[in-house]
Amino acid sequence: MTKDPRAFFAWDVVAQTMFPPPYARFIRLEKRYLASHNWPLPPGFLQANAIHQMYHLCRFQAATGLAIRDFDFILEFGGGYGEMCRVVPDLGFAGRYLIFDLPETNALQRYCLRGCCVELQSATPQEDPAPGSRKVFIATWSFDEAPLEARAPWTALLAGFDAFLIAYQSNFAGIDNEAFFLEWQRHFPRIRWTTHVIPQLKDSFYLFGAFRP
Repeated sequence: MTKDPRAFFAWDVVAQTMFPPPYARFIRLEKRYLASHNWPLPPGFLQANAIHQMYHLCRFQAATGLAIRDFDFILEFGGGYGEMCRVVPDLGFAGRYLIFDLPETNALQRYCLRGCCVELQSATPQEDPAPGSRKVFIATWSFDEAPLEARAPWTALLAGFDAFLIAYQSNFAGIDNEAFFLEWQRHFPRIRWTTHVIPQLKDSFYLFGAFRP
């Protein structure tokens, strides 16, 4: 309410939750992983978080065989300040991008993503937002932090999605996310699921899903 939003990268709460320093151990490990897979390394001021987002996509591609450019529509649940949305065009994605988030965070995204082709929404979509498109759902440490009652409407909404990139903590606010996601997978019988430990981040996992005819 009182600080200049143009300097928000320097705010403690943002720096600690959305903007890792380039010398952070997990960023160095992720940078090496990208290099080993011949992925481009992003330049500039936001490099550390861009590396972090690209690492998620690289792990997803290695596990599923699907590249982000293969999709027509991305729905991201909880987008931070929008760095994932900023990096996907560099990887060939040219479709629609929708971020679902809290109104306050949508305002931050609107500020940071000026000029980007992104749609923002703070109310749960009531129907398939992109019928007929090849769709991927992305949620990195966001869906697992939502209350269970807030997660419930998304099961039906996501039934027609073709792929999932989810990162989660094993436990958040007393919710056993490992048990939740194990049960949640059963609602998507057309999707083949795999779970992967994220070794550089304590108690964190990836859940990747991809449609297999």
